[in-house]
Amino acid sequence: MWNWPLPSDVLNGPANVSPDGIYNFDERPPYNNLAYALVGVCTSLTILGASLRAYTRLCVVKKVYVEDYLALFALAPYFLFIWGLVGFIAEGGLFVHQWNIRVGNMIDLGVYLFVFSIIDPFYVIPAKTAILLEWVRIFVPRKTRNWFFWAAWFIIAINSLFYFASIWVVLFAEWPITYNWNLLVPGGRSLADRKLLDVVATGVNLFTDISTFLLPQPIIWSLNMTKSRKIGISLMFSFGLFSVALAVGRLVATEHAIYPWPVLADTAYTISPLWLWYLGEITSVNIILVLLSVPRAFSANTMPGRILGRVVSWTSVLLSKTRSTVSKTWSNTTGSVPSSHMHRLADDDGQDMGLTDLKMMQGPQDGNILDTSSTTFLHSSGIVKTIVVDQEAATTSNVPPGWTNQNQHQHPWQDYV
Repeated sequence: MWNWPLPSDVLNGPANVSPDGIYNFDERPPYNNLAYALVGVCTSLTILGASLRAYTRLCVVKKVYVEDYLALFALAPYFLFIWGLVGFIAEGGLFVHQWNIRVGNMIDLGVYLFVFSIIDPFYVIPAKTAILLEWVRIFVPRKTRNWFFWAAWFIIAINSLFYFASIWVVLFAEWPITYNWNLLVPGGRSLADRKLLDVVATGVNLFTDISTFLLPQPIIWSLNMTKSRKIGISLMFSFGLFSVALAVGRLVATEHAIYPWPVLADTAYTISPLWLWYLGEITSVNIILVLLSVPRAFSANTMPGRILGRVVSWTSVLLSKTRSTVSKTWSNTTGSVPSSHMHRLADDDGQDMGLTDLKMMQGPQDGNILDTSSTTFLHSSGIVKTIVVDQEAATTSNVPPGWTNQNQHQHPWQDYV
């Protein structure tokens, strides 16, 4: 409890009237440990994602864009929100009825709730602007002003102007400003309906989330590439659906929350779901901000990519040895040969065999006939020699004729396919 200029008997009294006349200031909050764990997971994902984005920009691409600075700026209100949520959990706890909280602690919670309200514009404006600017850079060829460009800037303008105006409405919705967290301030009064403002703000937030998710889909499905690639890129840009779902949950939680103005009520309990929905939503936005940086961070010529490659290689070796050990225990039986995409062969002694060796084995050989066209063994007297085929996918260039570096430069989305 902070030091508030109020009598101790007031500060230590209940923050609301209990409906049954029972007060329990020592009630153990039921979900504090789970909430701390959730905060830890979300914070870790944000820090990891921000680190990958910074590494990609500074060490891989070696170029920093405007959206990178905006994404970095958005981390400040995010961690300020984390501070407020942790303080709310420590001072009162999630899903604790207000009559089981002391007045002094409730004033502390009011400060955290005010921080919660005021940081939303400072986070949403830079974060969503950064996402849309990055998508404009990816999907809009340079020196081009197409429908995607204007639609993205329209969403940026609507989002920024609304939230900029909401900053001032939130600041002066209660007067004096200290009445936002201390309802015992003499002469305190409400100048605006704070709950209505928050419901409208959450609705605008949901609209921009849906618009941002839908914006790149027509371009993705019009790209000249295979359907499987289109699906893959669409899924990469569809993580926004998760953010949309969380925004819907936040809107419902805002509608069900009980605000302390103008009538004192069980705010501490009913506001708890809103904290959690908002935590999930802004963490999902942080993930969207770094989603496109992950493939580049783990490309073959980067340190994380080399580490990942070694891990995959070691895993493959271990699995290969395990398969080899198991295969030696098998009895002679007829097996099938993999498809004709064979690049490296090994006999049962582990010696590598090339495609030339395979050709030489065609025809009668120790009573076996290897028919490479039908990929089947014709046996006259059982298996005499076992051939293990290690199939590796051949990579071919899908770049169309006439495609130049200039084309790639004009279409940055090619870096993500």
